[in-house]
Amino acid sequence: YFFRLAPTNMMFVRDMIQYIVDESESNSEFSGNSVAVITDNSEVGQQTVQWAKYWAEQNGIQYLGEILFTSGAAALSSEVLQLKSMAPDVVIADAYVSDAILFTNTLSEQGYEPSLIVCKGNGFTEGAYLESVGTRADGIAVATEFVVGSKGVEISDKYYCKYGEELNGHSAEAYTTAWVLIDAFKEIAASQQELSHSSIRDELAKIVI
Repeated sequence: YFFRLAPTNMMFVRDMIQYIVDESESNSEFSGNSVAVITDNSEVGQQTVQWAKYWAEQNGIQYLGEILFTSGAAALSSEVLQLKSMAPDVVIADAYVSDAILFTNTLSEQGYEPSLIVCKGNGFTEGAYLESVGTRADGIAVATEFVVGSKGVEISDKYYCKYGEELNGHSAEAYTTAWVLIDAFKEIAASQQELSHSSIRDELAKIVI
């Protein structure tokens, strides 16, 4: 059995495209008629491309293409120039933290300011990202599982006191996953069942978050 607490790539990108649609409908000064993707050439990156193309087409948005790079690249100048030449209304980005930093800094160096950049959590949610790029991140929208101050403030504050950094999507998921398991174990103990693969599976299947 496989239980997944985190959203899939499909869910992430679906909601990112929906955000573009909603922004287009609510903001007369914004046009989200076309998108392009920049991401690494990993399996995760290829899934981002797949679902961005799918959801864009499902919502009548022109998909201009994708630019793939190798994670950990020393430079992204040519990739950003390619992206600039494609001239999408919206850039969809997905990258690990070092690549996210490099991408954001390269945008600034190239003087390229798309109307909107929507990023899929990942490295764009890490504390090191904002520490490195500062105000260069202004105007970049990020789809993430957790936003400090939105909910779970007490837990978030305790996490910061213990580890010296803000709770983010990844750590919030890890925290929630641990407590889902703890709740399942408590229910098994309370009902005096044997702790086994089947009893754990059955209890997890009952939990609604």
